[in-house]
Amino acid sequence: AREIPLARQPNQFSKMEAEICERIERARRNDPTLIMLNLGGRGIGYEGICEVAEVLKENNVLERLNLAGANVNKAAMVALTASLKINTTLQKLDLWRTDIGSEGVVVLSDALLVNASLTVLHLGFCKIDTVGAVALADAL
Repeated sequence: AREIPLARQPNQFSKMEAEICERIERARRNDPTLIMLNLGGRGIGYEGICEVAEVLKENNVLERLNLAGANVNKAAMVALTASLKINTTLQKLDLWRTDIGSEGVVVLSDALLVNASLTVLHLGFCKIDTVGAVALADAL
């Protein structure tokens, strides 16, 4: 999947890219009708994940975030988990089929120690070994 740079001018976006940016902007504005942000399989990449992470710091509406199949790796997880330490409304996070691996799960586990709102995690096919599983179990 290719990464979508979010800083381009609107007329340069494909229809899918424009749709992604519109969803992220709605989340940034705390749109009360947007309780699920579905970015799964959209190829938003590291920059997009960082953008979503910044939005999560201020958002108090989103309850579900789907990043399944997105280009999420350990570096992206660092940005995302920093936001999860602050966000108090997100309840479900789907990271199915991402490349976070055990290193990303260890970072995520640190956020879970302080985040009480996140109650559902989808981590299937994330290349998590025993180290990651133990860190996750300890956080829960």
